[in-house]
Formats: sequence, C-alpha cells, structure tokens
Amino acid sequence: ILAQAPRPFGRVVLRVVLSAMANPADWGSIKEVLNGPLISVSWDTSWISVFVMWLTLPFNLIQGIVAGLVGRLFVCISIGCCCCTGGCCSTMGSVLAGNPLYMAFNWWRYIFAGLTALIANGKSRLSLFMWEWAAFGKERYWWHGEGVWMWSYADCDNVLRSEQSRKPAFGAIKAAIPDLFPTNLLIFLSNAGDNSEW
Repeated sequence: ILAQAPRPFGRVVLRVVLSAMANPADWGSIKEVLNGPLISVSWDTSWISVFVMWLTLPFNLIQGIVAGLVGRLFVCISIGCCCCTGGCCSTMGSVLAGNPLYMAFNWWRYIFAGLTALIANGKSRLSLFMWEWAAFGKERYWWHGEGVWMWSYADCDNVLRSEQSRKPAFGAIKAAIPDLFPTNLLIFLSNAGDNSEW
C-alpha cells in the first residue's frame, strides 16, 4: 500500500501505523515513575538534610574547597583522622553508622571537596580517582564515596569473580531509584546465593 501511495501520503500512513503500534495508554507512564516514592532514602539525603545544608552553605563550601585542594584533608574527611575518634567526622563513619541525619555534614563537605578536586584535576574522572589514590598514599586501597576502591587489575578481577552483596549504586555512590534507574537493574543485584540473576 505504501509503495503505491503518493510520497507525502505514504509518510502520513506510516506515521498512523507506527502510532497505532505504540504502547497502551497506561503502560510506561513517566509521570507515575517520577512521582513514585524513592527507595532507600537515608536521613542524610532527606529534604531536612538538604534544607540544613543550604542554611550552612558557606561553611560547607569553605571546608569542601580546601579539602578538594589538599589531599591530606580530603583523606581526613573521607575516613577520619587522629583528632576525630570513631569516624564521627568522616563519610566512612557516616556509612558505618547507617547514614544518620546528624552526620550529614560529612557528605555536604565531601561532595564539595569532590567537585573541587574534579575541577582542579582537569574535569576528568580518571584524574580525580588518581588524585584520590595519591592522596591516600598510593596504597592498595582507598576510600571513595561509600566504599573501598582498588587500583590493581588483579584485585578488581578477584572482586568481580567473587560473590558480591550489591545495592543500587554506581561507583560506591547511591543511585536514585526508581526515578532515574530501574529498581532491579542487573548490576544492582547481588550475585550470591540461589536467587542470583547472574
């Protein structure tokens, strides 16, 4: 039919056929996805935390900018230092405590420090990770986001081949689900046990 129809008419018919083949009206509504409740929102990423962060923005910016330029201070806000017992002043301490609201300030300055370090290192994520690795003394492991990172291929390969208890995250930073990423994305699913999707 389309081959015999005049050119502009054929395009109209093709558009009508394609629109008729579209998904049902109630399927894949972007409004339903974006208006759905977020999953696994910790107190340090809640609206209360965001509000208080804006109230204390100058303090967070100053600490973050300095830590993003001085490697030793970056390490201190990442994993703690001798003057901060129990990790109460670090992102690692916040993660180990379950990301409570009273430790949210650790994340505010860490995010600004990471952004400063990213810009200072040529806006390259690879350069940022190499700077972080150097700040941690170029040791076998270092802390980034909410987890431990490693630089050697052999260590990465061993981790990837082992059983992993995973969560929705990219690069040890929580992923916003379900509004940006699907809840059961394969890389979020653990590869351990009988129920593994891997």
